[in-house]
Amino acid sequence: MPILSSHKIEGILLDIIMPYISGEELLLELQENFPEVPVIIITGVDEVETAVECMKKGAWHYMVKPVEKSHLVSHVKQMIELNRMKRKYSQLRRQFFSDTLDNPDEFKEIITNDAKMKSIFKYLDVIASRKANIFTWDRTSPGIPMPASLFPLIVI
Repeated sequence: MPILSSHKIEGILLDIIMPYISGEELLLELQENFPEVPVIIITGVDEVETAVECMKKGAWHYMVKPVEKSHLVSHVKQMIELNRMKRKYSQLRRQFFSDTLDNPDEFKEIITNDAKMKSIFKYLDVIASRKANIFTWDRTSPGIPMPASLFPLIVI
């Protein structure tokens, strides 16, 4: 499995019946060593028990041959998108719950020891790295300089 260690793999299509090792054994090995890589089983084995076992062992989906091309493409796209969303969620979670800011210089003009303000800074720091337009509406104008250079703002 050196290829899985050295390359970013979005997903695996796996058959149950293969020479040298069964697909079920390989599925277990994959789940133990690379649980973040989703696996779709595509096989001629049309047995409910086998499908249930594969799903219990961590298969993302189980398809019986012959597989319609549109269904395969649809499931592969879903698998890749779900995997990307999981990775993005993990990344955002790590960023959001870390104790350090990625862009501390953006907040250097604001002096505070208030935990709520620091959590707002952390939130702004995390969302600043995302491709999004942020719309702010500030009726109170508290006189606190906002870190506008972090992301494009439309201020009303």
